[in-house]
Amino acid sequence: MKLVSRRLRIILLLAALLGAVWSVRHLAAFSVTPDAIIQEFAARQGLPGGVIAFGAPGQPPTLTAFGITAGPKPRAIVGADRFRLASLSKPVTAATIMAMVGEGRLTLSDRLVDLLPEVRAARDPRMAAITVADLMRHSGGWDRAKAFDPHFITPADLTARLGTEARGGASALRSCPAVARAMLGQPLQFAPGTRFSYNNLGYCWLETVIEAKSGQEYEAAVRARLPEMRRLSTDPDTLTVMPPFRGGEARWLVADPRTIKAAGGWIGDAASYHAFASREPDARQLERPAYAQGDGVYGLGWRVWNRPQGRFLTHFGGMPGAFTLVMRKQGGRVLVVLFSGAPQNVDAAFATLFEALVQAEGW
Repeated sequence: MKLVSRRLRIILLLAALLGAVWSVRHLAAFSVTPDAIIQEFAARQGLPGGVIAFGAPGQPPTLTAFGITAGPKPRAIVGADRFRLASLSKPVTAATIMAMVGEGRLTLSDRLVDLLPEVRAARDPRMAAITVADLMRHSGGWDRAKAFDPHFITPADLTARLGTEARGGASALRSCPAVARAMLGQPLQFAPGTRFSYNNLGYCWLETVIEAKSGQEYEAAVRARLPEMRRLSTDPDTLTVMPPFRGGEARWLVADPRTIKAAGGWIGDAASYHAFASREPDARQLERPAYAQGDGVYGLGWRVWNRPQGRFLTHFGGMPGAFTLVMRKQGGRVLVVLFSGAPQNVDAAFATLFEALVQAEGW
């Protein structure tokens, strides 16, 4: 009887250990390289595959492709595949703004209403206080949790919500600036510059600012200032890994990269984005806003984390069929991950993956 009991205890102990190995919360404890952590994470989240680029800034990264594409004709994913970058587009837009600040075309304290006369027609008078820095920091006054995100519904649903404010109807909502202008009749949820609330509309307005102050179309303005972006595009025809949409997601505005261009529309491969993320950000992009609380502060286009292992800069993107991550350790290496598919809860998924990767080897 004692022998049976002892064997039972051993079996239960082994089962508990095996469960811990497969627990996402303990990824870093059992997988010490970024590649292993990421592939285990993808398996746990049910993501079909992706590409990892990891290496020193300014050097060709090591590429790891894994898994298969989704859809009726799956194939092995390769390192050169092109994915939706989702919100990894935002550091690109922010870097373009900083370049234009360096050119003297803008200042971070410029008010949106002074740069774009159409903003004077806004329903909420508080929009007159929004600055370029507010747009970059997601402190412009929009809170999608208290209102709604116009990109994550269908054009028909958006025009129904906006009524007469959506001039031209659903067919007019074909660009990021058009969506932002259509929302001018909606109220803000808080006073600009007083707190953080992640929102795509601010970056749609930054796209409009870039075009107005550079005299160029957004993509041309970006490529003129960021040579690393020349291989990237917002043209959906350049996708090689199609997002695996669920249900009616393919009809949402965000499904077309052009409707969310500066906020989430770029398309590209992991190595090319690694080259962009290798550029040293302006020191002002890492400054802590006065309203900021806790760790993980969102600066001017990057989220800044101060950890015992060092300072990390990150951004992640989550949209139907796409989940992406860029992570840079100051004084260390740059990591880019482009997944096919998206977790059910992208915020929780990022938190899990980031905490595991902070402890990984190779930084």
